[in-house]
Amino acid sequence: MPVLSTLVLVSTAVFALDNQMAQLAAVMSKLEAAPADEALLGQEQVYNTCPGAAYAFGNIHTNAQMQVTFTNTCAEVAAEIQARASMEDGWTDPHNGGTYAVVSASATMITTTRTTANKEYTDKQTFALSATGTGGCTANICSGSQGTSANDGGTNLCDMFDLFCNSSEKNPQNGVACKPVKTDLSYTIDSEQCGRYVFNQIYATHQCQNALTTCLKVESGLHAEALQSAGKPPAHELQVVLGEYSTCPGAAYAAFNIHTMAQMQVNFQNSCAEVAGEIEARAGAAASNGNWQDPHNGGHYQLLSSNSNDIETSRTTRNGEYTDKQTFSLQANGSGCTAYMCSASQGTSANDGGTNLCDMYNLFCNSSETNSKTGVSCKPIKTNLQYTIASEECGRYVGTMYMGHTCQQANPTCLVNTQYSLAAPVRYY
Repeated sequence: MPVLSTLVLVSTAVFALDNQMAQLAAVMSKLEAAPADEALLGQEQVYNTCPGAAYAFGNIHTNAQMQVTFTNTCAEVAAEIQARASMEDGWTDPHNGGTYAVVSASATMITTTRTTANKEYTDKQTFALSATGTGGCTANICSGSQGTSANDGGTNLCDMFDLFCNSSEKNPQNGVACKPVKTDLSYTIDSEQCGRYVFNQIYATHQCQNALTTCLKVESGLHAEALQSAGKPPAHELQVVLGEYSTCPGAAYAAFNIHTMAQMQVNFQNSCAEVAGEIEARAGAAASNGNWQDPHNGGHYQLLSSNSNDIETSRTTRNGEYTDKQTFSLQANGSGCTAYMCSASQGTSANDGGTNLCDMYNLFCNSSETNSKTGVSCKPIKTNLQYTIASEECGRYVGTMYMGHTCQQANPTCLVNTQYSLAAPVRYY
């Protein structure tokens, strides 16, 4: 009997271990990829006031900590942290509009939480304050994700930074700055450490993200809403300096100037009069429901203004929901005509799927352009123009910052459908 009991106990222990390992494997398979530059430390020297992770399986979670020395008193530091965490006077979390709460507060210790805007993730922060001999205050600050996670993208760093940073801290990419509520604190960040617990007490660290470009994304609640309503931007984009044509139309109704646009230079062998005549004919025919139809899902063009050098049009999607505006600046070049074209969404948007490019292209492309998959071709009205596309740029504005991406291929993107009775796209661009 003792032997049998031992076997039962061993079998039970093995089964429990197998079950735990299966759970661990399931959790690990769902985690984000770890930071590329991390290094294994084994044991992290964490502040003893760090909050830990209440709901992380196997203690697998991200965290960050920093020591900050303020010239202000601890009372002033505590009051400012609590004011922001309580979101007083309409203060908005500049890191994508999260929601803070004060869990507890005393003269030497403040505990807060921050939940992401989508309510999916919560981190906890601790601020341990001690007076310095010069009348200032030293803060040992720590933030830890409360759920299982492998890569926070700098969020725990921002959870702390955004509760004390001063008005001199500004994101150079978008101009968003920290906004004090009670006191514009003065400080030096003495140290910072970012990383994650790989399992139990095994810790891996990585270089902390840049706080300015990572933590300062939105300037107000309305700004956060505008970014969310704009939609998901293209996956591969870079901040660039755009040499925008002076004739570009801008975005009349884009909140915080968040909108998409495209521009191109096209060199025609035809005269500017022929180029203008063809563009005006197509835009006019589409507006009057003539024989010519927009091959990019049947949008509706309007000819807004025109003269010998400049043409202005607009295009509204077939469902009437979105409108873009186009400008065509024409210059004779001795052997033909050079056109500087620009199209911009008039409302708030982050990803047009190539629509602004098509808004321009479909008003001049010639009959040799055919989508091999759909058979849809460009259809001239007056002149089958001959041209070379010298340059094209596509991207979006986020405030004054411009993010560019590789333009979609005009053919096939812009030549989709002219038989609208045979197709009903869910969303028309």
